[in-house]
Amino acid sequence: MKDQRILKRWVVIIGGVLLVAFFIKQVLDHEPRFEGRKLSAWLDDPELSEAQIGRAVRAIGTNVIPQLEAWLLEKPSTLEKSLRWLGHKSPYLSSSYRPSVDANLRAMRGFFLLGEQAAPAVPWLAARAAKQDDDFEFYLKALAACGPEGVDSINRLEPAMTQQEKKSLLVALAFGISSHPSNQAALESKLAAFLNDPDPAVRLRAYWTVRNFRDRCPRDLVKEFAQQIEREADPGLRDTGRLLIGELTNEVLHAHPSINLDKPASAVAPAN
Repeated sequence: MKDQRILKRWVVIIGGVLLVAFFIKQVLDHEPRFEGRKLSAWLDDPELSEAQIGRAVRAIGTNVIPQLEAWLLEKPSTLEKSLRWLGHKSPYLSSSYRPSVDANLRAMRGFFLLGEQAAPAVPWLAARAAKQDDDFEFYLKALAACGPEGVDSINRLEPAMTQQEKKSLLVALAFGISSHPSNQAALESKLAAFLNDPDPAVRLRAYWTVRNFRDRCPRDLVKEFAQQIEREADPGLRDTGRLLIGELTNEVLHAHPSINLDKPASAVAPAN
Protein backbone atom coordinates (compact mmCIF):
# COMPACT_ATOMS: atom_id res chain seq x y z
CA MET A 1 0.00 0.00 0.00
CA LYS A 2 2.78 2.39 0.89
CA ASP A 3 4.52 1.76 -2.43
CA GLN A 4 1.26 2.42 -4.28
CA ARG A 5 0.78 5.75 -2.47
CA ILE A 6 4.34 6.77 -3.38
CA LEU A 7 3.78 5.89 -7.03
CA LYS A 8 0.49 7.83 -7.13
CA ARG A 9 2.18 10.85 -5.58
CA TRP A 10 4.91 10.70 -8.20
CA VAL A 11 2.33 10.43 -11.02
CA VAL A 12 0.57 13.59 -9.79
CA ILE A 13 3.84 15.51 -9.40
CA ILE A 14 5.14 14.47 -12.81
CA GLY A 15 1.81 15.26 -14.46
CA GLY A 16 1.93 18.78 -13.03
CA VAL A 17 5.52 19.30 -14.12
CA LEU A 18 4.67 18.10 -17.63
CA LEU A 19 1.84 20.63 -17.88
CA VAL A 20 4.06 23.50 -16.73
CA ALA A 21 6.86 22.41 -19.07
CA PHE A 22 4.44 22.35 -22.01
CA PHE A 23 3.32 25.94 -21.44
CA ILE A 24 6.89 27.18 -20.94
CA LYS A 25 7.95 25.48 -24.19
CA GLN A 26 5.16 27.20 -26.10
CA VAL A 27 6.11 30.62 -24.76
CA LEU A 28 9.85 30.25 -25.42
CA ASP A 29 9.53 28.53 -28.80
CA HIS A 30 11.74 30.14 -31.47
CA GLU A 31 12.00 27.15 -33.79
CA PRO A 32 12.57 28.02 -37.48
CA ARG A 33 9.71 27.43 -39.87
CA PHE A 34 9.10 26.76 -43.55
CA GLU A 35 5.72 27.22 -45.22
CA GLY A 36 4.19 27.80 -41.80
CA ARG A 37 5.44 24.53 -40.29
CA LYS A 38 8.06 24.17 -37.60
CA LEU A 39 11.31 22.43 -38.45
CA SER A 40 10.44 19.62 -36.01
CA ALA A 41 7.07 19.15 -37.74
CA TRP A 42 8.87 18.60 -41.04
CA LEU A 43 11.46 16.24 -39.58
CA ASP A 44 8.95 14.19 -37.55
CA ASP A 45 6.23 13.79 -40.20
CA PRO A 46 6.10 10.09 -41.21
CA GLU A 47 3.89 10.90 -44.20
CA LEU A 48 6.58 12.95 -45.95
CA SER A 49 9.28 11.56 -48.19
CA GLU A 50 12.96 12.16 -47.51
CA ALA A 51 13.05 14.45 -50.55
CA GLN A 52 10.20 16.60 -49.21
CA ILE A 53 11.79 16.92 -45.78
CA GLY A 54 15.19 17.65 -47.30
CA ARG A 55 13.69 20.41 -49.44
CA ALA A 56 12.24 22.08 -46.34
CA VAL A 57 15.45 21.76 -44.33
CA ARG A 58 17.58 23.19 -47.13
CA ALA A 59 15.07 25.97 -47.78
CA ILE A 60 15.45 27.14 -44.18
CA GLY A 61 19.19 26.81 -44.71
CA THR A 62 21.80 27.74 -42.13
CA ASN A 63 19.07 29.10 -39.84
CA VAL A 64 18.43 25.49 -38.78
CA ILE A 65 21.95 25.03 -37.39
CA PRO A 66 21.43 26.62 -33.93
CA GLN A 67 18.27 24.54 -33.46
CA LEU A 68 20.00 21.33 -34.59
CA GLU A 69 22.90 21.99 -32.22
CA ALA A 70 20.49 22.62 -29.33
CA TRP A 71 18.62 19.38 -30.05
CA LEU A 72 21.84 17.43 -30.27
CA LEU A 73 22.98 18.67 -26.86
CA GLU A 74 19.65 17.88 -25.19
CA LYS A 75 20.01 15.47 -22.28
CA PRO A 76 17.34 13.61 -20.27
CA SER A 77 15.66 15.96 -17.83
CA THR A 78 14.80 15.04 -14.25
CA LEU A 79 11.24 14.50 -15.45
CA GLU A 80 12.31 12.12 -18.22
CA LYS A 81 14.52 10.18 -15.81
CA SER A 82 11.66 10.00 -13.32
CA LEU A 83 9.31 8.60 -15.95
CA ARG A 84 11.87 5.98 -16.87
CA TRP A 85 12.17 5.08 -13.19
CA LEU A 86 8.39 4.70 -12.92
CA GLY A 87 8.35 2.54 -16.02
CA HIS A 88 10.93 0.23 -14.48
CA LYS A 89 8.91 0.03 -11.28
CA SER A 90 5.62 -0.78 -12.97
CA PRO A 91 4.89 -1.72 -16.62
CA TYR A 92 1.51 0.03 -16.29
CA LEU A 93 3.33 3.33 -15.80
CA SER A 94 5.75 2.97 -18.72
CA SER A 95 5.81 5.96 -21.06
CA SER A 96 7.05 6.73 -24.57
CA TYR A 97 7.94 10.22 -23.37
CA ARG A 98 11.62 10.58 -24.33
CA PRO A 99 12.10 14.11 -25.64
CA SER A 100 15.88 14.08 -25.33
CA VAL A 101 16.22 10.95 -27.49
CA ASP A 102 13.73 12.32 -30.03
CA ALA A 103 15.61 15.62 -30.14
CA ASN A 104 18.98 13.90 -30.64
CA LEU A 105 17.67 11.78 -33.52
CA ARG A 106 15.92 14.79 -35.09
CA ALA A 107 19.16 16.76 -35.00
CA MET A 108 21.10 13.94 -36.66
CA ARG A 109 18.57 13.69 -39.46
CA GLY A 110 18.59 17.45 -39.92
CA PHE A 111 22.37 17.64 -40.26
CA PHE A 112 22.43 14.78 -42.78
CA LEU A 113 19.71 16.42 -44.89
CA LEU A 114 21.30 19.86 -44.72
CA GLY A 115 24.51 18.42 -46.18
CA GLU A 116 27.06 20.95 -47.43
CA GLN A 117 24.89 23.83 -46.25
CA ALA A 118 25.90 22.77 -42.74
CA ALA A 119 29.51 23.85 -43.43
CA PRO A 120 29.25 26.77 -40.93
CA ALA A 121 28.68 24.15 -38.22
CA VAL A 122 31.93 22.30 -39.01
CA PRO A 123 33.99 23.89 -36.19
CA TRP A 124 31.26 23.03 -33.68
CA LEU A 125 30.89 19.47 -34.97
CA ALA A 126 34.67 18.98 -35.00
CA ALA A 127 34.93 20.22 -31.41
CA ARG A 128 32.22 17.77 -30.36
CA ALA A 129 33.95 14.93 -32.25
CA ALA A 130 37.22 15.76 -30.48
CA LYS A 131 35.52 14.92 -27.17
CA GLN A 132 35.27 11.31 -28.46
CA ASP A 133 32.07 10.55 -26.57
CA ASP A 134 29.29 8.09 -27.39
CA ASP A 135 28.17 10.24 -30.36
CA PHE A 136 31.64 10.25 -31.97
CA GLU A 137 30.52 8.28 -35.03
CA PHE A 138 27.60 10.62 -35.64
CA TYR A 139 29.83 13.70 -35.59
CA LEU A 140 32.13 12.05 -38.13
CA LYS A 141 29.14 11.24 -40.37
CA ALA A 142 27.93 14.84 -40.13
CA LEU A 143 31.39 16.13 -41.01
CA ALA A 144 31.55 13.74 -43.98
CA ALA A 145 28.30 15.30 -45.22
CA CYS A 146 29.53 18.89 -44.84
CA GLY A 147 31.66 19.11 -47.97
CA PRO A 148 35.38 19.97 -48.22
CA GLU A 149 35.44 21.78 -44.86
CA GLY A 150 34.14 18.64 -43.17
CA VAL A 151 36.77 16.44 -44.84
CA ASP A 152 39.51 18.86 -43.76
CA SER A 153 38.29 18.59 -40.17
CA ILE A 154 38.27 14.79 -40.37
CA ASN A 155 41.89 14.92 -41.62
CA ARG A 156 42.87 16.98 -38.59
CA LEU A 157 41.08 14.63 -36.19
CA GLU A 158 42.41 11.38 -37.65
CA PRO A 159 45.98 11.35 -36.21
CA ALA A 160 44.62 11.17 -32.66
CA MET A 161 42.14 8.36 -33.42
CA THR A 162 42.39 4.93 -31.84
CA GLN A 163 41.87 1.72 -33.80
CA GLN A 164 38.20 1.62 -32.80
CA GLU A 165 37.70 5.26 -33.74
CA LYS A 166 39.22 4.62 -37.15
CA LYS A 167 36.60 1.91 -37.64
CA SER A 168 33.93 4.50 -36.83
CA LEU A 169 35.54 6.80 -39.38
CA LEU A 170 35.24 4.08 -42.03
CA VAL A 171 31.51 3.89 -41.34
CA ALA A 172 31.28 7.68 -41.67
CA LEU A 173 33.19 7.71 -44.95
CA ALA A 174 30.94 5.02 -46.42
CA PHE A 175 27.90 7.01 -45.32
CA GLY A 176 29.22 10.18 -46.95
CA ILE A 177 30.07 8.42 -50.21
CA SER A 178 26.61 6.83 -50.42
CA SER A 179 24.52 9.84 -49.45
CA HIS A 180 26.47 12.92 -50.61
CA PRO A 181 27.78 12.41 -54.18
CA SER A 182 29.09 15.98 -54.46
CA ASN A 183 31.75 15.16 -51.89
CA GLN A 184 32.37 11.64 -53.14
CA ALA A 185 35.84 11.98 -54.67
CA ALA A 186 37.51 13.27 -51.50
CA LEU A 187 35.79 10.65 -49.33
CA GLU A 188 36.66 7.84 -51.75
CA SER A 189 40.31 8.84 -51.68
CA LYS A 190 40.32 8.82 -47.90
CA LEU A 191 38.62 5.42 -47.72
CA ALA A 192 41.04 4.00 -50.29
CA ALA A 193 43.97 5.06 -48.09
CA PHE A 194 42.62 2.86 -45.26
CA LEU A 195 42.92 -0.19 -47.53
CA ASN A 196 46.67 0.15 -47.00
CA ASP A 197 46.60 1.08 -43.29
CA PRO A 198 49.52 -0.31 -41.23
CA ASP A 199 47.09 -1.90 -38.75
CA PRO A 200 45.77 -5.26 -40.10
CA ALA A 201 42.53 -4.89 -38.10
CA VAL A 202 41.84 -1.50 -39.71
CA ARG A 203 42.69 -2.88 -43.17
CA LEU A 204 40.26 -5.76 -42.66
CA ARG A 205 37.50 -3.34 -41.64
CA ALA A 206 38.31 -1.22 -44.70
CA TYR A 207 38.01 -4.31 -46.92
CA TRP A 208 34.57 -5.07 -45.51
CA THR A 209 33.54 -1.41 -45.79
CA VAL A 210 34.26 -1.43 -49.51
CA ARG A 211 32.64 -4.84 -49.93
CA ASN A 212 29.45 -3.63 -48.27
CA PHE A 213 28.83 -1.07 -51.01
CA ARG A 214 27.80 -4.10 -53.07
CA ASP A 215 26.70 -3.16 -56.62
CA ARG A 216 26.75 0.54 -55.66
CA CYS A 217 30.50 0.52 -55.11
CA PRO A 218 32.27 3.35 -56.95
CA ARG A 219 34.23 1.92 -59.84
CA ASP A 220 37.61 3.37 -58.86
CA LEU A 221 37.21 1.99 -55.35
CA VAL A 222 36.74 -1.51 -56.81
CA LYS A 223 39.99 -1.12 -58.76
CA GLU A 224 41.89 0.23 -55.75
CA PHE A 225 40.61 -2.65 -53.62
CA ALA A 226 41.71 -5.23 -56.21
CA GLN A 227 45.19 -3.70 -56.45
CA GLN A 228 45.59 -3.57 -52.67
CA ILE A 229 44.67 -7.25 -52.30
CA GLU A 230 47.59 -8.19 -54.54
CA ARG A 231 49.91 -6.06 -52.36
CA GLU A 232 48.56 -7.52 -49.10
CA ALA A 233 51.39 -9.09 -47.09
CA ASP A 234 49.21 -10.95 -44.57
CA PRO A 235 48.22 -14.33 -46.10
CA GLY A 236 44.98 -14.53 -44.12
CA LEU A 237 43.90 -11.03 -45.08
CA ARG A 238 44.92 -11.65 -48.68
CA ASP A 239 42.71 -14.74 -48.88
CA THR A 240 39.79 -12.89 -47.28
CA GLY A 241 40.34 -9.92 -49.56
CA ARG A 242 40.38 -12.07 -52.70
CA LEU A 243 37.08 -13.62 -51.68
CA LEU A 244 35.54 -10.22 -51.03
CA ILE A 245 36.82 -8.57 -54.20
CA GLY A 246 35.59 -11.54 -56.25
CA GLU A 247 32.08 -11.19 -54.84
CA LEU A 248 32.14 -7.41 -55.21
CA THR A 249 33.36 -7.45 -58.80
CA ASN A 250 30.66 -9.93 -59.81
CA GLU A 251 27.93 -7.81 -58.22
CA VAL A 252 29.14 -4.57 -59.84
CA LEU A 253 29.48 -6.15 -63.29
CA HIS A 254 26.11 -7.89 -62.99
CA ALA A 255 24.37 -4.61 -62.10
CA HIS A 256 26.36 -2.53 -64.62
CA PRO A 257 27.28 -4.75 -67.61
CA SER A 258 28.76 -1.81 -69.54
CA ILE A 259 31.37 -1.08 -66.87
CA ASN A 260 34.95 -1.85 -67.86
CA LEU A 261 37.09 -2.08 -64.75
CA ASP A 262 40.29 -1.96 -66.80
CA LYS A 263 39.68 1.45 -68.38
CA PRO A 264 40.53 4.77 -66.69
CA ALA A 265 37.73 6.41 -64.71
CA SER A 266 37.13 9.08 -67.37
CA ALA A 267 36.37 6.42 -69.96
CA VAL A 268 33.32 4.93 -68.29
CA ALA A 269 30.39 5.99 -66.17
CA PRO A 270 30.77 5.43 -62.42
CA ALA A 271 29.21 2.28 -61.00
CA ASN A 272 27.17 4.16 -58.42
